[in-house]
Amino acid sequence: MLSILHDWFLAMIRRVLSFVVALVSVWLTGPVWAEGRYALIIGNDSYQAVPGLEKARNDAKAIHTALSGVGFQSTLVLDADQLGLLSALSAFSNQIKPGDEAVFYFAGHGIEIDGSNYLLPTDVPEVRPGGELVMTQRALKVETVVDSLRAKGARISLLIIDACRDNPFPKEGTRSIGATRGLAKVTAPEGAFMIFSAGAGQTALDRLSNDDQDPNSVFTRILLPRLVEPGLPIHELARQVRTDVRKLAQSVNHEQFPAVYDEFDGELVLVPAKLPLGEPKPADANLTAASNCTDARADWEIIAQTESKAALESFVATYAQCPVLTAMAGERLAALLSRDTTVTPEKPDPAAPAPQTAVVKQGTGAMEDCETYADPNKSSIFSLTPAQIETAIEVCRTALAEDPSGGRAGALLGRMLYAGEKYDEALTVTQAAVEAGSVDAMSSMGVLYQKGRGVKKSPTEAAKWYQAAADGGSLTGMYNLGLLYEAGFGVARDFDRAAELYINALRGENTWLLDRAKDKPKEVMRKIQSRLHDEGVYDGPVDGAFGPKTREALQKLTGTR
Repeated sequence: MLSILHDWFLAMIRRVLSFVVALVSVWLTGPVWAEGRYALIIGNDSYQAVPGLEKARNDAKAIHTALSGVGFQSTLVLDADQLGLLSALSAFSNQIKPGDEAVFYFAGHGIEIDGSNYLLPTDVPEVRPGGELVMTQRALKVETVVDSLRAKGARISLLIIDACRDNPFPKEGTRSIGATRGLAKVTAPEGAFMIFSAGAGQTALDRLSNDDQDPNSVFTRILLPRLVEPGLPIHELARQVRTDVRKLAQSVNHEQFPAVYDEFDGELVLVPAKLPLGEPKPADANLTAASNCTDARADWEIIAQTESKAALESFVATYAQCPVLTAMAGERLAALLSRDTTVTPEKPDPAAPAPQTAVVKQGTGAMEDCETYADPNKSSIFSLTPAQIETAIEVCRTALAEDPSGGRAGALLGRMLYAGEKYDEALTVTQAAVEAGSVDAMSSMGVLYQKGRGVKKSPTEAAKWYQAAADGGSLTGMYNLGLLYEAGFGVARDFDRAAELYINALRGENTWLLDRAKDKPKEVMRKIQSRLHDEGVYDGPVDGAFGPKTREALQKLTGTR
């Protein structure tokens, strides 16, 4: 009898152990992240009635990538008007269930009125002193965001606000609507952890100087690597961000010390210090990226401000599994390499022909060599290496010497001198090419004035040169002038005029604009769609969304479809 009981007991033990092992196996092979991690990321650059911004969209895209990579179900909203802002917040809060983790990030304009902070949608009107009621009804109150998440029972509401900039509204005498600088102190409710990019009454820097080509604001570039660092608690993350932002801002004699408002008693680690399986499965690629970022972050702190292209290329190759940091390094590398004749450097088209080698062909004419090496992609010099730039300068000097009156050779040589940072000589050569009648050189003159290279920086003069180039049929001139009208830089902001210029550039088979069109603000895209409709190539909605019909219409216009 005892033997039977003993065998039965051992059998039961085996069954229990098998069940436990099965449960553990399911847990280990299932998703490492629990459900209930949500993020709403908003970046507003294209304001209609107040000065626009340049980096809020970039900041939002980078934060969205980072949080998506560490397990958050992240929603990205760019250039949100009032309806879009409220709709996004409503949809976001409706996702939240009791015990969830919620992150809200906003980059754009913000303003303090009577001690409360308001986040501005892109369609906020220009309001003058006395119009506070209009403003409070048209903007999103920060407390509204917190209250909506608390009502859903979120375990933690993490708010990150990069909106502490100068008041965008005009003054009348000494008065303006709201505080002149930054945002006000707040009292965080229970369960909330809030990080503002600057302290009360301080302004947050977008850039360290006019030559600072980092795609992100000072605050966000410091924040990004911390978001993907394994085992870093939110309180320590905030401490590090505050310290490093202050140091970076003080390097240019600016006081910016991010504010933290903490009423969260628990623990929040965005990325676990150690994954249960030691090495994640291929399906957990995002977690692999996060776990490989510790060394990357240490190296990034060393080279973040480097001018060495080789160091950045090595960083990208070494830390390919840390996508946020390698994206930042890639964008910095892009800024260093970019000596484009467009207003804003952009990444090369993957479909574009590969850059030519730095070896000059034998047996071809100097002008043909100049065309080959100075304009390999017929639109951008972004991907040229320093060696290729020097080769192009050499052959274009020869081409210009053979035909001193040749405007095309002068325009290309000026372009390459600009790429090689020989700005004074670039100006002299480009001016001569303009006198020879080169419209491409006129567009290059616009770049020199817009960037302040070899001449005093003047957006107005840049616009004049771009206009002259566009009038002469330069596709680059048309596109650059469109960018100025879109941004309101050197000219009055005019989305319709920008759309007209973009369409004209496309009509000239400027196909590289196709890939840039999808990133245009909705207001500009609506104007483009309206013009495409008038051209008879588009029958879709004029909604500002870059969908398949819009792309097809643009392709029809360029003759590529």
